[in-house]
Amino acid sequence: MTNAMKNNNLVHIHEAGHAVAALHFGVSFKSVDIIPEYIYHVPGHSSGGLRRCELSFIERSYADGIEPSIEGYFKRDCIILMAGIVCEAKYKNKKFILCPDMIIDDGMSDLQSISELSKIAICNDTDVIGAYMNYVASLTVFLFNGNPGLWQVCKEIATKLLSRKSLTHKECLRIYNEILNL
Repeated sequence: MTNAMKNNNLVHIHEAGHAVAALHFGVSFKSVDIIPEYIYHVPGHSSGGLRRCELSFIERSYADGIEPSIEGYFKRDCIILMAGIVCEAKYKNKKFILCPDMIIDDGMSDLQSISELSKIAICNDTDVIGAYMNYVASLTVFLFNGNPGLWQVCKEIATKLLSRKSLTHKECLRIYNEILNL
């Protein structure tokens, strides 16, 4: 497998990880997309994204008559952000360990997003933010390792993304429900 093929597989599994975590938490998104390498003019390099309607950690939901806490939304969104790089490590059969100087392919932008959100929602102390990011990483690893069906959903969505480059929320939800027998 060439480096370009490995990178494309990582991008697909990375973006599928975000989609599966969002589905798990009931977060709606427009689509999960793979952006071809020619947009970035870097040979062998693709990127992608989960297209969401809004920042959900500031949204309100009154399902079941209960307003969830901002902290709950914040933690959920951090797990969704962390899911991409956790799934990359799982795909490579590597143990995911978060350390301050790590760079896993394109995952740094996700880690930077978690860090920036943490500065807003928690505090500006780098030690506290680092501890929180490790906590979120542990929850995310447990999400995929503790629920083998979610990893199966992730691999199936990634496979579809390899050929189609874009899947809607509805298409991802159908895969999720079929594999998990919901």
